[in-house]
Formats: sequence, C-alpha cells, structure tokens
Amino acid sequence: MRILALVAATWSCSLSVAAQSATLAEAQAAYGLFDVNKAESLYREVAKTSSARVDRGTAQRELARIAWLVDGDSRRATSILERSLPDNPDPCPAALLYARILNDSVSPTHARMKLRPWSVLCLETEPGVALEVLRSYVVEAGQTT
Repeated sequence: MRILALVAATWSCSLSVAAQSATLAEAQAAYGLFDVNKAESLYREVAKTSSARVDRGTAQRELARIAWLVDGDSRRATSILERSLPDNPDPCPAALLYARILNDSVSPTHARMKLRPWSVLCLETEPGVALEVLRSYVVEAGQTT
C-alpha cells in the first residue's frame, strides 16, 4: 500500500511540474492568438509562481513587451526589465527588447549608458543589443539636424 501511495504522490508531483511548464506555453499560445488579456494574466502567474528562473525571466520579458507594444507604456516596460534583467539567467533576449524600448523612449545618451553592460555581456549571443547602441547614435544625429 505504501508503494502505491508513493507512486501516486510521485505521479501527482510530476503532473504539477508539467502544469507549471505548460503555463508558459499557454501564455505564449494565448499571445500568439492575440488573446493579450489571457496571455498577460498567464505571464503574471508564471512570473510569480514558476520555480524555473528561465521561465520567470521569459514571462517578465513578455510582460514588458505587452506594456510597450500593446499598452504603449514604455516606462512600465523599462521598469519591468530593469527589475528582472539582473536575475534573468538568459538576459540577452530581454536586453534586446530593453534596448529597443530605450531607443524609442529616452535620450540616446541615456540609452547608451543603460545599455553598455548588456551590449558587452550579450555581444556573442545577441549582437542586436550592440547594434541598438549604434542605433542610438543614429537617433541622436537625427535629432540634431
């Protein structure tokens, strides 16, 4: 009987882990189907409850994307990323989003200062961050003409 209880408990735990993993996939699927409200709710849940740091980082990045692209709130988007980037085990995709938001919303000099550590860290895996730093110079040149 104890063996049966142990098997049932193990099976139950594996189902709950699978359910947590599925939550991120469900959020991504909802966003892909343009159900932004559902996606945002699911991403928030993953960001708060997931035991996987990578999933939490991905959820935070996607919450920032929704804040920026859907809600038009670049301040909230950058705030989310500034809080989550240092703890993100895979920060470069989020750093690229951060760079794009900064180039569209703050002064180019300010963007370059905030992006400097991420452009160095992500140079090999996400060179787009460094390109966004270069883009800030182009943006700045366009503002002075």
